[in-house]
Amino acid sequence: MPDMPSDPPASEYPFGIDAPKYFIGACLFLGIVLLSACHRVHSSSLTGEYSLQESSGLTLLVPPGLGPTAGQTHTSELPIGTFPNDFSAEEIVTRCSIHGPLFELAPLPAQKRWRLQFPSAEGWSTPATYESAGNEWMSFLRQVAERSSIGCFGKDAASGEIQDRLVAAMLFPADEALIFYYSLSSYGLVDLHPGMQIEIDSANTGAGTAAGSDRALLAVQDRSPVGVSLVPRGPRKHLRGEAGAIAANVVERFEEYPFLRLMLAQESPETERKQHAMLIGAKTRDASDELAGKIMRDGERECVQGSAATTCLIFSDGTVSLLSTVTVNGHPGLYAPGITLGQVIGSLNSPLHERAMETVTVQRPYLGNYATIRFDHNLSEMRKLILINGDRISWK
Repeated sequence: MPDMPSDPPASEYPFGIDAPKYFIGACLFLGIVLLSACHRVHSSSLTGEYSLQESSGLTLLVPPGLGPTAGQTHTSELPIGTFPNDFSAEEIVTRCSIHGPLFELAPLPAQKRWRLQFPSAEGWSTPATYESAGNEWMSFLRQVAERSSIGCFGKDAASGEIQDRLVAAMLFPADEALIFYYSLSSYGLVDLHPGMQIEIDSANTGAGTAAGSDRALLAVQDRSPVGVSLVPRGPRKHLRGEAGAIAANVVERFEEYPFLRLMLAQESPETERKQHAMLIGAKTRDASDELAGKIMRDGERECVQGSAATTCLIFSDGTVSLLSTVTVNGHPGLYAPGITLGQVIGSLNSPLHERAMETVTVQRPYLGNYATIRFDHNLSEMRKLILINGDRISWK
């Protein structure tokens, strides 16, 4: 688990998280109960192939169809929503372009496509690029949200879909998958995306020992054209007990806030600082960034204060958990976010372990379909592959 500085900058999103270790520690602290979930991608057809590529000591995840390039940058052309009819071609270029040090997005109105620029394999090998990429990616996503709010991607473009398309088009370090897919920061801040699940657990104690518990599950769903919403898993009448009451309150309280983030609980033995889990809701991305920055800098009291454009809820110890689902041989697997393929295969007993090592395949959601991930069948390679919500694993 990363150290928590006493006074972090409001906009700091350090890159280079040890994601598996971070989430294992966070999940132990939260007491995650592994439950099944459903991913919003339903198609079973296959499209192309991902691959793991070694470059200057880094393992890069390369998306389908992306060829080699020379130089520090790479470009891909892709469709993202529709261009606004009330903008001229010149206005689209002027108002909708994004120019950042590492990530750029430029509209091509004549081709009805967008050009995305990102670091190439050579670019990622530069220490300055790797170290600054977390901050730059967050800044880039904020600008994407701003362009979306003025209609650059059409009236019905969902922000989650836009990010999915951008991530699907670019290569990046495989061990940083949670940053690019879920915008994870080292302070435990995670953007909620469709397909994620939030579990609320309430333990009933008696005479100093646990007497029982009740649980409720909330699903994260797309809220077109912007943001996400929380809905109960199953009928509302199933929201019973203390956990059900908390879940019902969460759904009602955050109903008007499309930008949702979960700040995971953390402990820092070095500083004896403790952070409870918090759910942040905002009406705009900027308002969400402002509140998250204040909490990182000044602590939980900023969550209580909130603002007209935000709401925030602090959970008690062990109350809330973030869940992710990986399908294993056709059955929903129950894993914490950040689990690696190596951890899944390494937990198997012989002879199943040997069979899985030789024949395991991984398929990942890709633009509404699935794409196979190509990798070497050894434990070292498998430990580099972080699994994301919706992945499918199978072996013979």
